[in-house]
Amino acid sequence: MTREGKMAEINRNASRFAELLPGLLADHEGQYVLMREGKVVGFHSSAMEAQTAGNDRFADGVFSIQKITEEVEHLGRYAYALSQQ
Repeated sequence: MTREGKMAEINRNASRFAELLPGLLADHEGQYVLMREGKVVGFHSSAMEAQTAGNDRFADGVFSIQKITEEVEHLGRYAYALSQQ
């Protein structure tokens, strides 16, 4: 995937996460959401658990992780779509 493609994935996931956040807070506050292609693909108790699940599920390593909280938490590389290649 090109750099532009990765940035598009980051932006798509971030926008969708912002749209979904009010609903996610009710049932998943404090968890980490794993996203790909603007869709929620899993909830996890830690960023590392979400990272491992993303690596296991997506061979291309492109996905995003966000903590479900009312305040924005900067997760560094976990908040971005990644490429392990």
